[in-house]
Amino acid sequence: MVNYRRIGISTIMGALLGVLCIIGVGGRIPGGIDGNMIYLIGIWYNRLIMGG
Repeated sequence: MVNYRRIGISTIMGALLGVLCIIGVGGRIPGGIDGNMIYLIGIWYNRLIMGG
């Protein structure tokens, strides 16, 4: 049985935690957030798919 509420909550939490992940990774890689936007979007998308 599919629990759509659980899927929705995990997707939203994955998106929010992905933003925190981008901030953390953007501070550690050379070039910061501006120079690596495609890479950081990929990291965010990965967190979104994993659901946190």
